[in-house]
Amino acid sequence: NPPKMVKSKHKRQISSCAMKLDALTKELAVPLGKYVKGFPTASRLHPFDRALLHLTVGEDKYDRVLQRVDTARKKLLQAGKANAMRAGRSKSPREAAAALEEGTAVLENIYKKEEATMERLLYYTQQLRRLPVVDPRLDTFVLAGAPNVGKSSLVSALSSGQPEVCNYPFTTKTIKMGHFDFAGERYQVTDTPGLLRRPEEERNEMEGLTMAAIEHLDNATVIFVMDLTGECGTAVRDQCAVREELLEKFPDKARRWVDVFTKADLFDAERDFVDPDCDEAQHRAPDAIWISTKTEKNLGELMRRMLDAMERR
Repeated sequence: NPPKMVKSKHKRQISSCAMKLDALTKELAVPLGKYVKGFPTASRLHPFDRALLHLTVGEDKYDRVLQRVDTARKKLLQAGKANAMRAGRSKSPREAAAALEEGTAVLENIYKKEEATMERLLYYTQQLRRLPVVDPRLDTFVLAGAPNVGKSSLVSALSSGQPEVCNYPFTTKTIKMGHFDFAGERYQVTDTPGLLRRPEEERNEMEGLTMAAIEHLDNATVIFVMDLTGECGTAVRDQCAVREELLEKFPDKARRWVDVFTKADLFDAERDFVDPDCDEAQHRAPDAIWISTKTEKNLGELMRRMLDAMERR
């Protein structure tokens, strides 16, 4: 029989092999557990955030990736525990070392099989971090309308500070989000992607974002922005059609709605640029306010109307 000192040394070597496997298992599995817990399931998200998730990476893809990562975590824990136990019960250091080597290979194989899934989760993380942080608890002014009607300039004019420039994963365009304070209350004001006159099924992700903001932000007041000068590239009749579509689709927003005609300075100075349908636009939106971010015409009055509309619950 080997002396007690040798037996003790062998036990330490066997125990060391088991501990190495246990440590490797935790090193691989614990971060995965944190990732899974750090990403809420789509069903737990606010409806607006859930809509952004759907437009950005796809709700089903997102949930599938999280499930696969969690499954990989469970497999690592199961295999690591089994092999660490096997190493710990070895009768000799050589047997324990073999169990360590085999167990390490099993863990590495499980991890490598899901390496693409880990990279996909990292990619989703990068995409989601690019999205704007909208606080659904704050009253929000959503600026909607056709492309190039002046929504972005209006966000800058209404914000008390420098608006945040948001880059969306599905476009090269940027969206501005600003804040301002009034009477001790804080408000959000956000630009949205331009809406074109076309069937719902033909709209792209950017237009889907605008519809999601109007539909899912319960505390939102819609500021519908129109350009009657003919410069934005969208005919006034088409802008009017989009306005009617939104009012019909979201009738509950009609009470908290402000119509705005932008670029009043160009309208006043260049009558030749006026779209022939502008009279129809003024007929459909008789209470619209003419503003100019360039000359600051009626910006104070617009702010008053926005706050009045916000109070209509």
